[in-house]
Amino acid sequence: MKSVAGIDVGDKKGFHIAVLDTDNKQFSSIFHVTDIDDITKQLKKLDGIYMVVAIDSPPRATIRGPKTRAAERELHKRGYRIQWTPRNSVKASGWMMNGEKLWVSLRKNLPETLIVETLPSAVSDGL
Repeated sequence: MKSVAGIDVGDKKGFHIAVLDTDNKQFSSIFHVTDIDDITKQLKKLDGIYMVVAIDSPPRATIRGPKTRAAERELHKRGYRIQWTPRNSVKASGWMMNGEKLWVSLRKNLPETLIVETLPSAVSDGL
């Protein structure tokens, strides 16, 4: 089964995951976990080939360099509400810390899968 997965990242609430079977164009699974390791276990248990995993979180909880990320500036310019990625000097929120850990885990455990950042409201506007 070829699949794509979307992951909503939270702080204490954990993670909400939706997996879409691209052959049938139907959701094959929707689940909630609080532990990052359980995400990879659940995805592998579904026995799919993940073409893409889209994460609603930046790959790093903080940034260096410019004051803001180019993608965030562009989305903000288009009218989307952005939760700006903080600079290193500012403590990142819990969900961004969890998001960074998730990126690291998925890159390690699903090396053949394309991992991308998403903003679901922008995606839904494009549908």
